[in-house]
Amino acid sequence: MNYVLVIPSYKRPTTLLNKTYALLKRTDIFDFVKPIIWLNEGDDDTEYKTLFPDCEIKSGGETLIKKRNLIQDSYPEGTKIVMIDDDIKDINIYQEGNKSRKISDLNGLIQHAFSCCERFNTTFWGVYPISNPLCMSANYRLNLCYIVGAFFGVINSKLSITTNYAEDFERSIRYFIKEKKVLRIEFVGLNTNYYKEKGGLQESRTEEKNLNDKKIVVEMFPELVKLCEKRGRAEIAFIKSKGKLIKEDNIPPF
Repeated sequence: MNYVLVIPSYKRPTTLLNKTYALLKRTDIFDFVKPIIWLNEGDDDTEYKTLFPDCEIKSGGETLIKKRNLIQDSYPEGTKIVMIDDDIKDINIYQEGNKSRKISDLNGLIQHAFSCCERFNTTFWGVYPISNPLCMSANYRLNLCYIVGAFFGVINSKLSITTNYAEDFERSIRYFIKEKKVLRIEFVGLNTNYYKEKGGLQESRTEEKNLNDKKIVVEMFPELVKLCEKRGRAEIAFIKSKGKLIKEDNIPPF
């Protein structure tokens, strides 16, 4: 099964080198696909080309969400596209007894995820947003839930997103409306420091921008989400939707 693997990145080649690129190397993904590093329009790509000679370097779009939309627009419908952020320390797999282990076969996981899309009749998959075996489980979740933008896959339908600071929520909702489900693989979790690395979306992120985009999402989908306060901050919460967990009795040995 062929797919495209894209790493959106903005002003942090060293972070990419030490984190996501190191993860890709360790899991032998280069045996199956040539990763594409996608920079912002007009970015200096000199250091990226020096550090990542075995990757393809492309650019376009001046914000994260414009880049993501452009990436999908650049490929035909039906293309399998995986997007992974540049600051992923590791991907962990849940094990019984509330344990987890580091992934060793990323291609195997990606192939499995797209096979699950066919199994569950969806075109969008994601993973548990953090690596915490106390929260992860041997299940697939199919109801409306949060699919983090740090690592996900689509079978390209060129579905566009409009918000830059609430894009994960907007994408989750738009695919749910389109397909009456989203697929989250609960036994795969991400090890990353969200929003704490220099560069990336943090270059322009502010609390005001975060709140404004969250309000926009709630105004667009008031029947599905609401704003609530969590630890002194306004957060998006999903209004309860019907859905189910499907147990995976044999987690593949990724």
